[in-house]
Amino acid sequence: MLICTATTCYASGRKDVELPPEVFRKILVEQEGLGVYTVMISGGEPFLYPYLWEIMREFPNTTFSVATNGTLLNKEMVDEMANLGNICLVFSIEGFEEETDAVRGKGVF
Repeated sequence: MLICTATTCYASGRKDVELPPEVFRKILVEQEGLGVYTVMISGGEPFLYPYLWEIMREFPNTTFSVATNGTLLNKEMVDEMANLGNICLVFSIEGFEEETDAVRGKGVF
């Protein structure tokens, strides 16, 4: 997925790299075939990936742990996550207000 601008992000500096949705689906089909039903999704910001919701809906038996900074979340997204029941959020923060705002922008904390 690699859509990242934060200097602390492991994907920082990589441009225009995106996992094609058909490859993502193929991986999920194969992993479920092997009996693996948990996937960690990270870096850069997964909720910028245009196919994420569609894919998470298509694989209701897989639990998606999504590492996010949380800035794109809204009530509708949280409600959908609750309805789907297969999404676990993992929040990525730098620390307290000073550290977080220095990396992500003033007022983000």
